[in-house]
Amino acid sequence: MRHERFVLPPRDTAKNRYPLIEARFFDSLERYVQEHIRCGGFLNAVLENNLVEAVTQADRDASIALRQIVLYIYNEMPGNCWGDSEKVKAWVAQPYNPVCQKEA
Repeated sequence: MRHERFVLPPRDTAKNRYPLIEARFFDSLERYVQEHIRCGGFLNAVLENNLVEAVTQADRDASIALRQIVLYIYNEMPGNCWGDSEKVKAWVAQPYNPVCQKEA
């Protein structure tokens, strides 16, 4: 089975577009997209579209960045890896393949 790796925008570009998002959030979301590693409680709740859980899990900086995190997920990440708990579970269940080849 061939996997095609999803390419997120370069960190500098993303940081310019979403200046309130801290490096720790970018790191976690990049690992999630590229390596299918589940995020922590706050980001996982955002990915699952669970506002109440996201707000109750958020620290001060996460609360400040919440809108931009949502926009980053919506605009930059593949649609099949976020939106509800089933999509998140399915994404994490996919095997990580560090050598991804494009179809010839």
